[in-house]
Amino acid sequence: DKVTTDGPFIVTASTTSGLSLDYNISSGPASISGPTVTLDGTSGTVVVSVSQVGNVNYNNATETASFNVNDPAKMDQTISFPAIADKTFGDQQFNLSATSTSGLPVTYSVVSGPVSVSGATISINGAGVATIAANQSGDASFNPAMEMTQSFTIGKADQVITIESIADKGLEDDPFEISVSVDSSLPLTHEVVGPANISGTTITLTGSLGLVTVTSSQAGDANHNPVSASTSFNVVEFAKMDQTITFEKIQDKVFGETFSLIATASSGLDISYGVVSGPITVVGSTVTITGTGTAIIAANQSGNGDFNPATEATQTFTVSKAEQAISLTDIDPKFTNDEPFSVTAMVDSGLELEYNVSGPASISGTTLTLDGTVGIVTVTVSQAGNENYASASLSTTFEVVERPLGVEDDLLEIKFYPNPATDFLIIESTASISVRLFDLNGKIIQQDLSQTGKIDVRNVLPGVYLLEITSDHGIVQKRIVKAN
Repeated sequence: DKVTTDGPFIVTASTTSGLSLDYNISSGPASISGPTVTLDGTSGTVVVSVSQVGNVNYNNATETASFNVNDPAKMDQTISFPAIADKTFGDQQFNLSATSTSGLPVTYSVVSGPVSVSGATISINGAGVATIAANQSGDASFNPAMEMTQSFTIGKADQVITIESIADKGLEDDPFEISVSVDSSLPLTHEVVGPANISGTTITLTGSLGLVTVTSSQAGDANHNPVSASTSFNVVEFAKMDQTITFEKIQDKVFGETFSLIATASSGLDISYGVVSGPITVVGSTVTITGTGTAIIAANQSGNGDFNPATEATQTFTVSKAEQAISLTDIDPKFTNDEPFSVTAMVDSGLELEYNVSGPASISGTTLTLDGTVGIVTVTVSQAGNENYASASLSTTFEVVERPLGVEDDLLEIKFYPNPATDFLIIESTASISVRLFDLNGKIIQQDLSQTGKIDVRNVLPGVYLLEITSDHGIVQKRIVKAN
């Protein structure tokens, strides 16, 4: 150590490489030029750094040294730094307890080793040797104290492997997982001795009797000691247990349905299903019906290392023909001289439909042709069914009436709307007209309606009517619909 009044002095340092050194003051009340240190006249701790940057053959190197500069007018002080007991990686933080004779607070720093310091609290970051420095920089009355250090060793932590015991196994048991962990969370390796193999944590029996020993190991690392743990089990020949199947009754079905089977084994093992006979298919537990007739399904459980195969269980049910639904569009009343038209019908089965008529008309395919006489026409649409569908038919009826004599429509410029009408029918014409309203049987519903304007049809029943329009050019009849 020095006092504030000391003159410049030389720092002595050398390097094994013989290369030139650089000198620096890292901190404290001094300056340096080459190896010569000059104090600035104040007290404190001076840290001198000597370095060599290296070259193509040598790595860089740095070393530091420190000394106190005391003021002769101030009192000296010393630090008492108790020894630090050795530790183990993973130990909790601990506190340092150095004191100074001045009563001033001591500061701590890490000289080397896998630790960190915050205030007086040390945290362990790894295994190895750690050195801690204790300093007191002085104040107006006390010179800086001489630095004190304490070193201690941090040992590697022991690891604990926990491996779950394994119950004895049967010769035919399925592969299974071992349950094992290590408190360090480092990766484990596993090996077996005996009639079994292991991949990862999955053990597969080889089919022979004997003792199997499973060993799990962890090789350790910079902070942990290696560790291993073992457990053993026997591969034995157990007497197998019987099992039974409960197969829920299947209700009779209709062609086109799909449904799921419900069966359970007393062993809790999975059930497999198969078709014994009949127009069905089975995938998993789902049945698809492909035709009609009687079907039989079998439920089986083949057993395993603990259970014998179960006695097969069957269920029988009947698949009936499906009903067909025909839709047929209603046909409005027609005049005897109306043009041929198409009948619109369809069936949900997609099978081919047959069309027939009775009355003053004929039909070819879906095209209906009137024969020119009045009467009632009944259209019947049928589907004869097949092996999977029952037969079905549906009819609709319409009336054929004479078209009243009159001039061609285009002789009169007449407009009437709306059609269908609900409240009023509006008629517009460029000529003077009179109108009458008939039903399809020729009965007058309204008459003596003169001039263009509204016709009140609010009290007329819904249906199809003939509107007769008379002018100087002749008579025209139009068909209108009274809606609800």
